[in-house]
Order: sequence, then structure tokens, then C-alpha cells
Amino acid sequence: MIIRKMMVTQEYPDYVLSDDWPKAHAVKSLDLRRAEAYIYDGGGDSDRQHCFYRILWRMYEVTGNIELPIVFLNGDGQKRRMDVGSVNMAVHFGIFRPLRNAPSGYVETVVLDLACLKTVLGKPNGVP
Repeated sequence: MIIRKMMVTQEYPDYVLSDDWPKAHAVKSLDLRRAEAYIYDGGGDSDRQHCFYRILWRMYEVTGNIELPIVFLNGDGQKRRMDVGSVNMAVHFGIFRPLRNAPSGYVETVVLDLACLKTVLGKPNGVP
């Protein structure tokens, strides 16, 4: 996967991901949610979710930042948003630190818990 960092403003970086970002984890809807609207529905671990964790690790490796935007640019320059279900599970399993609303009133970024992510990626099924 190719990920490169592109500064959109001086204060906030946006990220450009190649087109191989799995479509199951990125959606065209740019609707942001409030932190309290992210509710874990009891879904379990899966290969799909484990793929999401590997992508998050790659984003961290390339950007060097544990804070990642919910909305990003794909390889064609189109905005995409992280899948809500994937984010819900990542919060539940501790991959993301508790979500916080930005001044806009909505979650705009997620913060990785690197220790948890490393643990998950070291296990075959990805469950912490």
C-alpha cells in the first residue's frame, strides 16, 4: 500500500491513500458523527477487521502520527471516511483511544493506542 502525507493546511495534515485501500473500510459518505453515536454492536473480530488494523499500522508507519483523520483522500483525490463499524470495533478492542468530539462537535480524528495495536497484530486472530 502506498500512503503519502500531503499538507492541506498548515495546522492539519490530510492523508492521501492509494486506490488499494479496501473499499469495505472507506466509504464515500463524509457524514461525521458525534463520539456518543459510535456504538459497538457486538460484532466480533474478522479478517476484514484485522485488515483494517494493518492499514492503520501502515498509516502510522508512513505518517509517524498516532492521530489519524476520519476523513482522508484516496489516490484519485476523492474524500473518503473510515467505515463506522470498523471504527466502533477498533474503539471497543482498544485500538483507538476513547473518541472525542472536535470543536466542530463531531469526531474528526482517531488516536491509536500503539501498544494495543502491536499486540493485536502479533496475534493470528487479531483479538486483544
